[in-house]
Amino acid sequence: MGILELKKPSEEDVEAIQEFREEFERLGEQMHGAGGLEEIRDVRRWIALCRERETWDGVPEGLVPACMFLCVRKEDGYLVGLIQLRLDLNEELENFGGHIGYCIRPSQRRKGYAKEMLGLCLDFGRRRGMPRILVTCARENEASRRTILANGGVYEDTRLADWGACMERYWISLPEQLETVLPEEIEKRSFAILTEELGDRTFPPLEEPIIKRCIHTSADFDYADNLVFSEGAVERALEAIEQGADFVMDTGMGKAGVNKAALKRHGCRIFSFMADEDVAARAKEEGTTRAVASMRKAAALEQENGGRPLIIAVGNAPTALVELHRLIEKGKLHPALVIGVPVGFVNVAVAKERIMTAPVPYIVSRGRKGGSSIAAAICNALLYMR
Repeated sequence: MGILELKKPSEEDVEAIQEFREEFERLGEQMHGAGGLEEIRDVRRWIALCRERETWDGVPEGLVPACMFLCVRKEDGYLVGLIQLRLDLNEELENFGGHIGYCIRPSQRRKGYAKEMLGLCLDFGRRRGMPRILVTCARENEASRRTILANGGVYEDTRLADWGACMERYWISLPEQLETVLPEEIEKRSFAILTEELGDRTFPPLEEPIIKRCIHTSADFDYADNLVFSEGAVERALEAIEQGADFVMDTGMGKAGVNKAALKRHGCRIFSFMADEDVAARAKEEGTTRAVASMRKAAALEQENGGRPLIIAVGNAPTALVELHRLIEKGKLHPALVIGVPVGFVNVAVAKERIMTAPVPYIVSRGRKGGSSIAAAICNALLYMR
């Protein structure tokens, strides 16, 4: 076990970061790989920018997304260094800067920290799926060269930078390593990884398990931003589950993905009408789609199910959401919750926006993303919360 760990900067680190910078300034030294900490005097603003610049949406023109980490000692939380992993390369980085920039505070050099720090950053890159990483150092920087070689660096060439430095370029391969994880520990390990990658992002307590389960299901962190919850939606869904809700999924795939043991534990039932013969016949007779006919059958179920609350989850067909909106507006359907997460390009985004205007609780993934697996994941998250 190492003596260091990486953490993303947060509000609680402001004082430590200020002291870190002051040590460099007292000695008149530059901080390399510090993400602009020298120029951005407001540390809180620097922390916010580090968070924003982890995706292309928050990156100014000419830069690339990057993850900034504080490297701290485990025993006392002392800030030893900063290290930045750039998630892509532009022309300048390809030639001279590489994927990684780091600095160690002057008082903590020559203690072996650089090797471990770089190794931890490489591990993070491996978990992000990066197949190899470019690391560079100035030709005269023997300490950095040793650090790179100790972490598996393979020399490619030396290139002359505009500022006169000869920069040696090393590639470090990151073959995916199989972890020895017991089957019952896989989900726990997955949630630990995604929580680490979310950094200091926080969510409302009742929404957090739903957001994280969607990310866990898809390995897509966009769900941290595109899931929209109407006020009180989760609370109303949990009440419905306690009352033995009927779940209606728009596809058999979505139905198959919902945990049957959890349904049984709560006395809930689950349906999908898409493949029913009467639904196909009704769709043909009425000149509509089976998705639309399925929602009309769901409305009939509500009238016949003895007052059970209804949770409707749509992960495939935007036309189902459009029909849901029509039925709700006409007072023919009163779901306790609508889960609107169809995936696709045609009418998907507009159908989601429309259902959010209906007077019912909803959980919706804005934009094009979603799918039957996401619909099932949200249902499971709700069931597991009770």
